[in-house]
Amino acid sequence: MPPAWDVVSGLDLRDAYLRNSLPELVPESPAIYLWRRALRAPRRALSSSTEFTKWLNGAMQIPIAEVRDQRLSHFAVVDQLTIRGAGLTPTKQHQFGPLMATRRAREWLAKYLHDLRDLLPPLYCGETADLAQRTRAHLSGETGFGQRLQRPKVGISWPDLELLFYQLDRLQLRNDARAAELRKLLELLTTTFSVAGYVSRRG
Repeated sequence: MPPAWDVVSGLDLRDAYLRNSLPELVPESPAIYLWRRALRAPRRALSSSTEFTKWLNGAMQIPIAEVRDQRLSHFAVVDQLTIRGAGLTPTKQHQFGPLMATRRAREWLAKYLHDLRDLLPPLYCGETADLAQRTRAHLSGETGFGQRLQRPKVGISWPDLELLFYQLDRLQLRNDARAAELRKLLELLTTTFSVAGYVSRRG
Protein backbone atom coordinates (compact mmCIF):
# COMPACT_ATOMS: atom_id res chain seq x y z
CA MET A 1 0.00 0.00 0.00
CA PRO A 2 1.48 3.41 -0.96
CA PRO A 3 2.07 5.98 1.80
CA ALA A 4 -0.90 8.24 2.52
CA TRP A 5 1.21 11.40 2.82
CA ASP A 6 3.02 12.88 -0.17
CA VAL A 7 6.14 15.03 0.31
CA VAL A 8 7.47 17.88 -1.83
CA SER A 9 10.57 19.95 -1.09
CA GLY A 10 10.12 23.62 -0.34
CA LEU A 11 12.87 24.44 -2.83
CA ASP A 12 10.97 22.70 -5.64
CA LEU A 13 7.76 24.43 -4.58
CA ARG A 14 9.37 27.86 -4.54
CA ASP A 15 10.83 27.29 -8.03
CA ALA A 16 7.46 26.03 -9.33
CA TYR A 17 5.76 29.09 -7.80
CA LEU A 18 8.18 31.40 -9.61
CA ARG A 19 7.46 29.53 -12.87
CA ASN A 20 3.71 29.61 -12.16
CA SER A 21 3.55 25.79 -12.34
CA LEU A 22 2.58 24.69 -8.81
CA PRO A 23 -0.13 22.23 -10.01
CA GLU A 24 2.70 20.11 -11.45
CA LEU A 25 3.81 19.36 -7.86
CA VAL A 26 0.68 19.69 -5.72
CA PRO A 27 -2.90 18.87 -6.74
CA GLU A 28 -5.73 21.34 -7.12
CA SER A 29 -7.79 19.25 -4.72
CA PRO A 30 -8.84 19.14 -1.04
CA ALA A 31 -6.08 18.21 1.38
CA ILE A 32 -4.68 18.35 4.87
CA TYR A 33 -1.11 19.64 4.79
CA LEU A 34 1.92 20.17 7.02
CA TRP A 35 5.01 22.33 6.64
CA ARG A 36 8.05 20.80 8.33
CA ARG A 37 11.76 21.52 8.42
CA ALA A 38 13.83 19.58 5.90
CA LEU A 39 17.04 19.73 8.00
CA ARG A 40 19.09 19.67 4.82
CA ALA A 41 22.61 21.06 5.21
CA PRO A 42 23.50 23.56 2.45
CA ARG A 43 26.58 22.92 0.29
CA ARG A 44 28.58 25.62 2.00
CA ALA A 45 28.12 23.85 5.35
CA LEU A 46 29.84 20.75 3.96
CA SER A 47 32.89 22.73 2.85
CA SER A 48 34.55 22.92 6.28
CA SER A 49 34.17 22.06 9.94
CA THR A 50 33.79 25.75 10.78
CA GLU A 51 30.97 26.27 8.26
CA PHE A 52 29.19 23.11 9.39
CA THR A 53 29.38 24.15 13.05
CA LYS A 54 28.05 27.60 12.17
CA TRP A 55 25.13 26.14 10.18
CA LEU A 56 24.26 23.56 12.85
CA ASN A 57 24.38 26.13 15.66
CA GLY A 58 22.00 28.37 13.73
CA ALA A 59 19.69 25.48 12.81
CA MET A 60 19.40 24.48 16.47
CA GLN A 61 18.16 27.97 17.39
CA ILE A 62 15.42 28.28 14.77
CA PRO A 63 12.05 28.71 16.53
CA ILE A 64 9.78 25.65 16.45
CA ALA A 65 6.77 27.41 18.00
CA GLU A 66 5.59 30.97 18.38
CA VAL A 67 2.70 32.70 20.12
CA ARG A 68 1.81 36.27 19.22
CA ASP A 69 -0.92 38.32 20.90
CA GLN A 70 -2.96 35.35 22.16
CA ARG A 71 -5.75 36.24 24.59
CA LEU A 72 -6.08 33.67 27.38
CA SER A 73 -8.74 35.47 29.42
CA HIS A 74 -10.04 38.98 30.10
CA PHE A 75 -6.90 39.79 32.10
CA ALA A 76 -4.19 37.64 30.50
CA VAL A 77 -2.59 37.90 27.05
CA VAL A 78 0.48 35.97 25.90
CA ASP A 79 2.57 37.88 23.40
CA GLN A 80 5.96 37.22 21.82
CA LEU A 81 6.49 33.73 23.26
CA THR A 82 9.06 31.78 21.23
CA ILE A 83 10.22 28.21 21.76
CA ARG A 84 13.60 27.25 20.30
CA GLY A 85 16.80 25.43 21.11
CA ALA A 86 19.72 27.14 22.82
CA GLY A 87 22.34 26.16 20.24
CA LEU A 88 25.82 24.78 20.85
CA THR A 89 27.73 25.99 23.90
CA PRO A 90 31.31 27.23 23.27
CA THR A 91 32.60 23.96 24.77
CA LYS A 92 30.44 21.86 22.44
CA GLN A 93 31.48 23.95 19.45
CA HIS A 94 35.13 23.36 20.37
CA GLN A 95 34.55 19.60 20.68
CA PHE A 96 32.50 19.50 17.50
CA GLY A 97 35.26 20.87 15.25
CA PRO A 98 37.62 17.87 15.33
CA LEU A 99 34.70 15.43 15.00
CA MET A 100 33.65 17.09 11.74
CA ALA A 101 37.16 17.60 10.37
CA THR A 102 36.62 15.45 7.26
CA ARG A 103 34.03 15.95 4.53
CA ARG A 104 32.97 12.32 4.94
CA ALA A 105 32.12 12.95 8.61
CA ARG A 106 30.17 16.10 7.71
CA GLU A 107 28.23 14.28 4.97
CA TRP A 108 27.42 11.47 7.40
CA LEU A 109 26.05 13.90 10.01
CA ALA A 110 24.16 15.84 7.33
CA LYS A 111 22.43 12.60 6.27
CA TYR A 112 21.69 11.74 9.92
CA LEU A 113 20.07 15.13 10.50
CA HIS A 114 18.06 14.97 7.28
CA ASP A 115 16.68 11.57 8.31
CA LEU A 116 15.86 13.00 11.75
CA ARG A 117 13.29 15.35 10.20
CA ASP A 118 10.66 12.58 10.29
CA LEU A 119 10.75 12.77 14.09
CA LEU A 120 10.33 16.54 14.35
CA PRO A 121 7.01 18.27 15.01
CA PRO A 122 5.83 20.22 11.96
CA LEU A 123 5.81 24.00 12.03
CA TYR A 124 2.34 24.44 10.57
CA CYS A 125 -0.79 22.42 9.77
CA GLY A 126 -3.66 23.50 7.54
CA GLU A 127 -6.63 22.35 5.50
CA THR A 128 -7.79 23.51 2.10
CA ALA A 129 -10.24 22.80 -0.70
CA ASP A 130 -7.47 23.53 -3.25
CA LEU A 131 -3.92 22.65 -2.21
CA ALA A 132 -2.19 24.30 -5.18
CA GLN A 133 -4.01 27.59 -4.53
CA ARG A 134 -3.29 27.46 -0.78
CA THR A 135 0.38 26.65 -1.35
CA ARG A 136 0.60 29.64 -3.70
CA ALA A 137 -0.92 31.85 -0.99
CA HIS A 138 1.69 30.68 1.54
CA LEU A 139 4.61 31.18 -0.84
CA SER A 140 3.44 34.67 -1.85
CA GLY A 141 3.13 35.78 1.79
CA GLU A 142 -0.67 36.17 1.73
CA THR A 143 -1.09 33.94 4.82
CA GLY A 144 0.01 34.47 8.40
CA PHE A 145 2.48 31.58 8.15
CA GLY A 146 3.89 32.93 4.88
CA GLN A 147 4.32 36.36 6.46
CA ARG A 148 6.14 34.88 9.45
CA LEU A 149 8.66 33.17 7.20
CA GLN A 150 9.42 36.51 5.57
CA ARG A 151 10.61 37.96 8.89
CA PRO A 152 14.43 37.84 9.21
CA LYS A 153 14.32 36.75 12.87
CA VAL A 154 12.67 33.42 12.01
CA GLY A 155 15.86 32.26 10.28
CA ILE A 156 14.27 29.88 7.76
CA SER A 157 12.89 30.18 4.25
CA TRP A 158 10.92 27.94 1.91
CA PRO A 159 13.97 25.93 0.70
CA ASP A 160 14.52 24.91 4.35
CA LEU A 161 11.07 23.26 4.48
CA GLU A 162 9.07 20.38 3.04
CA LEU A 163 5.34 20.20 2.38
CA LEU A 164 3.54 17.01 3.39
CA PHE A 165 -0.02 16.59 2.20
CA TYR A 166 -2.83 14.07 2.40
CA GLN A 167 -5.31 14.29 -0.47
CA LEU A 168 -8.94 14.09 0.55
CA ASP A 169 -10.54 13.83 -2.90
CA ARG A 170 -10.20 10.06 -2.58
CA LEU A 171 -12.97 10.18 0.05
CA GLN A 172 -15.39 11.38 -2.66
CA LEU A 173 -17.70 13.35 -0.38
CA ARG A 174 -20.40 14.95 -2.53
CA ASN A 175 -21.75 17.30 0.12
CA ASP A 176 -19.49 20.39 0.15
CA ALA A 177 -20.50 21.44 3.67
CA ARG A 178 -19.83 17.96 5.03
CA ALA A 179 -16.48 17.85 3.23
CA ALA A 180 -15.46 21.20 4.78
CA GLU A 181 -16.47 19.97 8.24
CA LEU A 182 -14.37 16.84 7.79
CA ARG A 183 -11.34 18.88 6.68
CA LYS A 184 -11.60 21.12 9.74
CA LEU A 185 -11.93 18.11 12.04
CA LEU A 186 -8.90 16.40 10.47
CA GLU A 187 -6.94 19.65 10.71
CA LEU A 188 -7.73 19.93 14.42
CA LEU A 189 -6.72 16.31 15.07
CA THR A 190 -3.54 16.62 13.00
CA THR A 191 -2.52 19.90 14.65
CA THR A 192 -3.16 18.51 18.12
CA PHE A 193 -1.31 15.22 17.72
CA SER A 194 1.58 16.63 15.68
CA VAL A 195 1.99 19.72 17.94
CA ALA A 196 2.39 22.11 15.01
CA GLY A 197 3.92 25.14 16.72
CA TYR A 198 2.98 27.96 14.34
CA VAL A 199 -0.77 27.31 14.24
CA SER A 200 -2.52 30.16 16.03
CA ARG A 201 -6.20 29.23 15.78
CA ARG A 202 -7.84 26.92 18.27
CA GLY A 203 -9.57 24.53 15.86
